[in-house]
Amino acid sequence: MIKSKTRTHTTAKLALFAAVLAFSTSAQAATIVTMDTSIGQDWPTSGIAAIQETSNNNRDGRDNRNLTQTFQIPESIFNDTNEVFQLDTIYIEFNNMNNGHNFDLRLFSLPDTRASNLNDAIEINSWSLTTSSTGNQITTFNFSGDPILLDRTDGNGSGYAFQLDDDGTGTTNFQIRWQSAGDVYSGGNAYEEGSRRASNDFTFAVEGTVVIPEPGTLVLLGIAGIAGLIGFRRRKR
Repeated sequence: MIKSKTRTHTTAKLALFAAVLAFSTSAQAATIVTMDTSIGQDWPTSGIAAIQETSNNNRDGRDNRNLTQTFQIPESIFNDTNEVFQLDTIYIEFNNMNNGHNFDLRLFSLPDTRASNLNDAIEINSWSLTTSSTGNQITTFNFSGDPILLDRTDGNGSGYAFQLDDDGTGTTNFQIRWQSAGDVYSGGNAYEEGSRRASNDFTFAVEGTVVIPEPGTLVLLGIAGIAGLIGFRRRKR
């Protein structure tokens, strides 16, 4: 079950993609992401919007490669039409990471989580991070500061994606664990350099809290109507 906490009711129902939101405050703080490599192999047991725990292979993140996983926020986790999903943590299982890899974590909204490419994805936010040495274990990306709120997925395949875009500075490529033996996660797919890896998914989880946002505190970050104007951001090296 999703963790639930009540906030002031808002009468405006949020439309899909018009509801990629962040709180606006008088002294607005940025959304901050911190990495934690100390949790071992512990997957979340509550607050789960998407999860795929099995793996049978590794995929490199290296220079000129970005790795992306799409996912959905299902209707079933909500109890009220005004509720949205506050993103708290993304879990990713790595086979290995070495010190000194600089990379960007990027978050997108998109109209189809199983499209052949990510050309219609809209970037919500990005964060520059550096890896630390770790073995085969789960790493968490924890979101704090201004919350990122995601609306529920509609019945037409829309959703979101997170991407790791490595700049190749490390001496050894970091490797993400993934499942290549069937379509084990129905809400999305893995992508390399923006192209879909059919029937492949990374080993990951998306955890958060169902909330009703306070009126007057929302800033719109992504609108489906501008999808044709803002293309999928690819890093040029």
